[in-house]
Amino acid sequence: MTEGLLTAEEVRQYLGIDQDEIDRLVQAKKLPCFKIGGTYLRYPKDQVITLRTQQKKKIQRVSWQGRTLDFWRYNGFYLISTGLLILVLYFALQ
Repeated sequence: MTEGLLTAEEVRQYLGIDQDEIDRLVQAKKLPCFKIGGTYLRYPKDQVITLRTQQKKKIQRVSWQGRTLDFWRYNGFYLISTGLLILVLYFALQ
């Protein structure tokens, strides 16, 4: 990494995002950059670090109760359908 500026590749590695996402951040003015010839070449290191800490704050831990509720919310229909199908087959084959 250079002194106070990062390349696009370094920003991608540091933030774990692709070039399209970097372009969206620049267009939304969340990530300033220095342009030379219309190409984004360097990004201020302190701004990238600030953006990364903001990303970490957005990530919330979900409790096991929340994960269980989400599991049932999205898979409940399939679990109940499978159980009913097994019961129907069990009684039909006896």
